Amino acid sequence: MYFFMHTLSWGLSLLPLAVLDQMAHAMGWMVFSLFRIRRKLVLQNLRIAFPEKTEAERMRIGAASYYHFAATALEFLSVRDGTLGNTVTFHGETYVRDVLAQNQGAYIICGHQGNWEAMAAAVGTHIRKASVVVKPVGSAGTDRFVVELRNRNHLFCITRRKKGDGVYGMTKALRKNEVVGCIVDQSRPGSPFLPFFGKLAKTNTSLPYIWLRNKAPVLSAYTRRLAFGQHEVTFSPPMALLETGDVDADVLAHATQCNAITESMIRACPEQYFWMHNRWKGSPDL
Repeated sequence: MYFFMHTLSWGLSLLPLAVLDQMAHAMGWMVFSLFRIRRKLVLQNLRIAFPEKTEAERMRIGAASYYHFAATALEFLSVRDGTLGNTVTFHGETYVRDVLAQNQGAYIICGHQGNWEAMAAAVGTHIRKASVVVKPVGSAGTDRFVVELRNRNHLFCITRRKKGDGVYGMTKALRKNEVVGCIVDQSRPGSPFLPFFGKLAKTNTSLPYIWLRNKAPVLSAYTRRLAFGQHEVTFSPPMALLETGDVDADVLAHATQCNAITESMIRACPEQYFWMHNRWKGSPDL
């Protein structure tokens, strides 16, 4: 699989952006309209998040989200020369540079929106070394290829293979005054239910727990695709995270803040969000 992925990536790198864009449209249409993979879940999620929209509007958003996911995959696979980060324009970059001047490192939270791979690559290329906690991708060969391609694009992986790997890698990066990327919009086993789009949804509380042990400024980054192979990232000022001394209460409060920030980013551009994750599974509100 490792050599197959290299061959596929090499072939895609030879194609013009316009052709890759057409491929993304075709792939998105086939998966959403023809094969209907996870389409029922996507539309269910959109009904929960946007009850005020018509079914036709939700269908349009859902179909567009499949295109944007395909575009993200093709953009990532086709850039083999380490320049993925050069496809991004920054807004609010000074917020990141200012907190790094404190020499504590920084957490940057984001969601699966736009091309999150390009966003992380851009931070690593133009601001400071960036590491993201990830799970292995697919087979061993596929994961090896993905890790190598990410590293080539100045995005480094903290791979969670056993308990403690993530915390150790994040702590090490922060001590070097580096950036730690945290994608906070997917749940993990045992996650509590917290408000998200007005309904209780499973919410990953790993970052709030880790932050209480390894404090550093926390910023958010909103990523949007302007065109195929062209993106913008907007950074927000550091979050105000209060501590009361009640660890459990603080964790839930901070995770709720992360949910609110993620929700606001999704509402700004819902068609570029990855709606295929079942955040509301088992929700007591539904």
